[in-house]
Amino acid sequence: MIRNMVRSRSEICVLASIYDPTKNGNSVNQRLRLFQAVLLCLALMFGVAAAAIGDPLGDGIDALDRKDYASAISLWRPLAEHGDANAQAYLGLMYQEGWGVQKDLVAAVAWYRLAAAQEHASAQEELANCYEKAEGTNRDMSLALSWHERAANHGLVRAQLSLGVLFLGFDGVQKDNISAFKWLDLAAKGGKGPKLGDDSEYVRKSVQKWAAKNRDSLAMKMSPEELAEANRLESDWHPN
Repeated sequence: MIRNMVRSRSEICVLASIYDPTKNGNSVNQRLRLFQAVLLCLALMFGVAAAAIGDPLGDGIDALDRKDYASAISLWRPLAEHGDANAQAYLGLMYQEGWGVQKDLVAAVAWYRLAAAQEHASAQEELANCYEKAEGTNRDMSLALSWHERAANHGLVRAQLSLGVLFLGFDGVQKDNISAFKWLDLAAKGGKGPKLGDDSEYVRKSVQKWAAKNRDSLAMKMSPEELAEANRLESDWHPN
């Protein structure tokens, strides 16, 4: 969906190569911000959740694809107000981007929180990013890590990759190679996605590629004992 945001999949691959968070150049925080922006762009381009044609949620997705933002919001708002987590996550996106409404990051966070409380994995990941970047709320890395982890424990590979990258010592997070390897390896393997708020197959495969690259680079710096512990923790992990 939202195919006009980026002209082609090959252009996404170029963006990915430019915004690899482990590359030198910008500051650690800047690289991580750009990295997250690419992940969000991928998620938007290829869809947050599948929806049946003809239902209000699906009709809203079609309207969004046409950039008919007013229609999308009018279809989703009643659903969101009645507790539909997918609709709440989409409204969060609309307020975050200023599509069809005045951009309001506080409102975006409020809608993401409602969806996240219902274990919508993508909303949890976006809420984590809001806490991390101080968008619509105060910066709180403790809450950011908590929401990243909740999304990751649902099997959302974007969240697993985010955690792995942060545990490499990004954005003020204490470096933890064992945890970083665990989450990067889980992201690289893909696995079963969450029940609510999963990404498309293309997004998952793109994230797996980045995760594998960073995992392999990290593995060369770890001792056999560290790798064994990371593998043990990974084998004990099961998605919620």
